[in-house]
Amino acid sequence: MAVPGISTLLIVGLSVLSIGLPTQSAAQARQSQAAFETAIRDKSTSPYIVLITVVDDRTGQVSTGCNSANLLRGAIYGEKRGDSDRTVTPEEVEQAALDNTSHVFHLSNQAVLNNILPFRYPEACAAIERGSRARIADMTGQVVLGPFSEGPSIVRSSCPPPTYPKPSDAGDITVALLVGQDGALKQSKVTGSSGSARWDEEVLAAFSVCRFSPRTIDGEPVPGATWMTITMGSRARW
Repeated sequence: MAVPGISTLLIVGLSVLSIGLPTQSAAQARQSQAAFETAIRDKSTSPYIVLITVVDDRTGQVSTGCNSANLLRGAIYGEKRGDSDRTVTPEEVEQAALDNTSHVFHLSNQAVLNNILPFRYPEACAAIERGSRARIADMTGQVVLGPFSEGPSIVRSSCPPPTYPKPSDAGDITVALLVGQDGALKQSKVTGSSGSARWDEEVLAAFSVCRFSPRTIDGEPVPGATWMTITMGSRARW
């Protein structure tokens, strides 16, 4: 025999409980950890866009949306520094972002909140939710959607200068370098001689101990090796 009122009370009770629970819309808007880490680590002048949730700890207001990784780093810096003069290093800021795998950031500094909110780039948010990546174009400020291919490139600071002085009659030299997905140099060859066989050999020897960044697509190394070409002019610096 049914007890009158039980069903109604149960529905009302569940409704009251659900009012205190967070909505699931913020949880559904999610950027992959790999894409987030690529955005945070990128230091180019064309910053990636991140999809994050910001909690205003003063009011409890929760906002989910997109902004540049640069602005997020700035928000973390401002929150850590607060109103004090304490030193906050870029490495500390980056690590704080990478450690936050939930992508939910609690902020209480009004200036910081004003900087990161309101969120921008709704079109980028929609693409990120679909698994794409987005960044802000260097000159125009427009949103550009991925995938993004970069490299390979040489870490020029890692290259030693040639030990043999460049002959006065040596011209430009063009070198092709095969860079593996681990950044190691697999093969090198001169495709445009300087006119001096000794100088050509010296340049190849110098490149053989350089470090390289592999070709990547959306921050992930591309399988296999990729050729890159470098031309060293008469004013080239090592």
